Amino acid sequence: KEYQIDTDFEDDPPTNSISLKLINNAGSPIHLYWKNTFEEPNELIQQTTKPLRNSTNTIINSYDGHVFVIKFFDKNRKESVEFTKLNEDESTTVTFDENEGLQVKQITKFDLITNNVEQALIECKDTTGNVDTSCVARIALQKQIQIEKRYEELKKYRNKMSARLRNYTCADPKMKTSKPFRSTTVNIEGQNFKLDDLFENEHSKIYVVEDIATDEECDIIMKGGKGKLSRATVAAEDGTSILSDARRANQGLYAFKGEYDPLRPLYNRILGITNYRLNMSMTEEGQEDFTIIQYDETDEYKQHCDGSCDNEEHNPGGRIATAVLYCKVPEIGGATSFTRADVFVKPKKNAAAFFSYYNPNDNRMDFGYTEHSGCPVIKGEKWIAVAWMRKGVTAEKTWEIYDPSGVEILYTDKLEAQQSSETC
Repeated sequence: KEYQIDTDFEDDPPTNSISLKLINNAGSPIHLYWKNTFEEPNELIQQTTKPLRNSTNTIINSYDGHVFVIKFFDKNRKESVEFTKLNEDESTTVTFDENEGLQVKQITKFDLITNNVEQALIECKDTTGNVDTSCVARIALQKQIQIEKRYEELKKYRNKMSARLRNYTCADPKMKTSKPFRSTTVNIEGQNFKLDDLFENEHSKIYVVEDIATDEECDIIMKGGKGKLSRATVAAEDGTSILSDARRANQGLYAFKGEYDPLRPLYNRILGITNYRLNMSMTEEGQEDFTIIQYDETDEYKQHCDGSCDNEEHNPGGRIATAVLYCKVPEIGGATSFTRADVFVKPKKNAAAFFSYYNPNDNRMDFGYTEHSGCPVIKGEKWIAVAWMRKGVTAEKTWEIYDPSGVEILYTDKLEAQQSSETC
């Protein structure tokens, strides 16, 4: 009889869980059981929905100190072995010996590194027993090169899959906004807002906030842009703005008109929510004004990052977060797709998609998870207002002198000329 492993796992592991990779080298199918040590009579609860065949493996998510029991699938065989989950990700290999019975060997990443170091020390000893440090360094370098090659290979295929997944999700009219894994209510500027978190890691966060804007604020945005927009541009190598086929839309700047501008409260709410989620205290000084963007049918913006997304250190003056406010949504299309994070945001009037690509704890940028695209508008029209927020700008050194990644622009005069289209 052929047995197959159940691969219907949850998309995201439980909070604070630790990975356990179980490898069966016992010669026969086995089952994994969790032992309930919290209540008598310590019931065994089966964790594998189907037997784990010999020379196959499966991964579960568990917790430090949990106790597991391995048994053969064949109920006529009474051998079993018990082990306790370690406090970090591990691989547990199950073997069988006629004299010793079932056995397990647990190995963590720390164990693997320790073994590699010990092996290098043995290989690099000279005839007198001294260790040649340059020999150890060469072995470490070889290991590092192997890791980097594997990473580059994975990166290449991730990019290919990301582009194809983007095309699929954009073309599917039934796609809905990704399900949040957490919702938080926060009070900003005297109002309560619900933050629906869709993705989060150390350097990247993606979340949606509904009703961040009012109908009146969106009307101001759209009325201010009508008749004043020009074809959208992208950043060139020297920081200037150029037209590109990757971005088809119309855009213009909304220049704030003093402290009492009618859109100032909206911007403060967006900045406040971003500060809350990043645990930062950015101010309005030196920040970019709203950019108004209008998409007609077939318009789109292909995959891109709003700032640096190479996990390098942040450049002062560079962008670290974005909010995309949806003021008018098309009948079909126009979603925001984050394919590298497996996140899809279907536009909803007066809602905003927020995403940050910076970790204030280590001052490093995202590793590409917030790369996103504006799906083509299939039917209707889309109006959005974008707030790009930067770290390191001031009233004296404003956003205009930096490109999106924080590099000072080489040809400021040329930039000003290209951006001199009438503001909204």
